[in-house]
Amino acid sequence: SSPVVRFFTPQGVEAELKRAAREFFQHGAIEIVLDKRAIYLSRIIKWYKEDFSEEKKMLKWIISYIDANKAGLLTHLLGDGCGSV
Repeated sequence: SSPVVRFFTPQGVEAELKRAAREFFQHGAIEIVLDKRAIYLSRIIKWYKEDFSEEKKMLKWIISYIDANKAGLLTHLLGDGCGSV
């Protein structure tokens, strides 16, 4: 599903965008299956993956928006050369 559409304020847009990204990833935009070494991403992320120069940079960007447990799993996979996305 698509993320909630919000209105942002000029003075708070940076923080509001970060909060929206955290909420997006907390509600199923990423799933990490360690035993399969697989990372499943929302279609929205896949649509815009060209905005990142490479997949690894995109995944590193995502780390700052996910909970500590998922961040640890993703960091582990990135350190091992990653799995399938």
